[in-house]
Amino acid sequence: MSGVFTDQGVAGEETVGKRLGMRTVIKIENNNRHVIELYFTRPGQQEALATRAVYTRVND
Repeated sequence: MSGVFTDQGVAGEETVGKRLGMRTVIKIENNNRHVIELYFTRPGQQEALATRAVYTRVND
C-alpha cells in the first residue's frame, strides 16, 4: 500500500493566544517505510519544514 495524507491545521506556539499555520504530511511509501513531515508557517514568512520522521520496518 502507498499514498499521501495531508492535514491542514493550526498550532499554538511561543506565546499564548498566537496561532501558527501548520501542515502535516504522512507519506506511506510502501509497507516498510513511512515518512511524516510537519510544516509551520509563521506570520509574514514562508512555510518551513519543522520536523521529519522516517519509520522503517526492521526485519527480524
